[in-house]
Amino acid sequence: MKIELQEARHFFRSAAVEQSAAIVDARAYYKAFYRAALKARHHLLLAGWQFDTEVMLLRGDDARDAPLPVTFLPFLEALCQRRPELVIYVLAWDYSFVYALEREWLQELKFATQTCDRLHFEFDRHPRYTASHHQKFVVVDGLLAFAGGMDICDERWDDRGHTPDDPLRQNAAGEPCRPNHEVQAVVVGQAAAVLGELFCARWQAAVGERLTLTAPEPGARPTFDLAELTDAAALPLSASKVLLSRTTSVDEAASAHEIRAAYEVALQAAERIIYIETQYFTSRSIAAALLTRLRAQGRSKLQIVVALPRGADSGKEQFALGEVENLVLGALEQTAHETGHALRFLCSTPGDGHGTTFIHSKVLVVDDEFLSIGSANMTERSMGLDSELALFWQAEGDPAISADIARIRASLLAEHAGREPSELLPVEGLIERVDGWILASSSRLRRCHFEAQPPNELKTLIFDPGGPMTLPNEEELSTADEDRERLSRGSIRLRRALARRSESDA
Repeated sequence: MKIELQEARHFFRSAAVEQSAAIVDARAYYKAFYRAALKARHHLLLAGWQFDTEVMLLRGDDARDAPLPVTFLPFLEALCQRRPELVIYVLAWDYSFVYALEREWLQELKFATQTCDRLHFEFDRHPRYTASHHQKFVVVDGLLAFAGGMDICDERWDDRGHTPDDPLRQNAAGEPCRPNHEVQAVVVGQAAAVLGELFCARWQAAVGERLTLTAPEPGARPTFDLAELTDAAALPLSASKVLLSRTTSVDEAASAHEIRAAYEVALQAAERIIYIETQYFTSRSIAAALLTRLRAQGRSKLQIVVALPRGADSGKEQFALGEVENLVLGALEQTAHETGHALRFLCSTPGDGHGTTFIHSKVLVVDDEFLSIGSANMTERSMGLDSELALFWQAEGDPAISADIARIRASLLAEHAGREPSELLPVEGLIERVDGWILASSSRLRRCHFEAQPPNELKTLIFDPGGPMTLPNEEELSTADEDRERLSRGSIRLRRALARRSESDA
């Protein structure tokens, strides 16, 4: 089936790209960001869920002969000193008190006292109670942009080997960090200018200041070569355009659930293979779309691979989301078994076979015809409450683009498996090969099993709102869209009432 996406429903802009690619893991992304920022002539825009001033962008051999400091905040300041015409704007989510012990304190003071007046830092509070700004993107002169699941923050650096006890994988305090997997997109061309517009709209909403950004003159435009920026580590896409999609939730009248709508269309159109990387999978809406496809009569049998971490990022997140994730993934596993589809939930161990690599990426591939790289996890928060951003590529019958998407899928799964991408490229018999490797202990992959359990609806409402509290049964799937929107509106009203009551009690 063809994946038909419509502007204003599934994406907000279609934009031309001169180059685009996927960048895997933070070593490659931080290096590409450093090199691209060195070329900035007029403006550098950074929006994120989190930033840390002391992150080392370049490490080991990458830091040798670096022309400027390799630590994040000193690097930004040195850029300003190097180019008097350069302005830098940094926009970070004004985080909830829940994260207070996990965030760097006094960031505003550090930016104000350790940098020049052309380096601007602001916290951005989400207008919705309990919601967060989760978009992560960087724009260089309106010509190049990075967007995806990666923040420039502590404890995220790793390379594709995920070597156990890598001495370079440490936080700013010098403490060792766990293996960590990330994916970021990079685009050159009109798409970068569109993301610059998105940043300016965010800045004006947060600060009340309308930015006027100067683009380099044609004769003075920096040139970007993605292979050079990444030492040929980027996975290129030969597409001439990219679709930009959002979750926004300003109020009930001004919201966009484009990512969710696009994912539902793509998943239900799948005919051969679905590949997912996600930090969490608790979205009952996305699960309902998958259940509809799994139960469809007369359709082809799918191979579905979901790469995710084994266990939550922290104890509080396991408390908040563990039960609903078991509900969602257990129901999908059971239904796939009953309907004859091959579904595997997989985690990846590092090189010594102990522990697991933490999956922080947010990727969806369908039939090697559709690719999404973004900031949105498969949660109801990401689909309907928090601010999110995703970039979509569609092959639309172009075999070159389809081959590029297939190579990205194979490369990602090969990294997790510790195998060669060529072994993962053919779709036919993919899960059989993976199962054989797991059985023979000849891969880093491990299979995860989930038992469906009743959710705690109060915790679901508090921690993963924006959709139905539970999964629809087979008879209810046809009305799932209508029910989801109704329940979403109801949960919004309830959260507002709780917020007003909390404020009145204070």
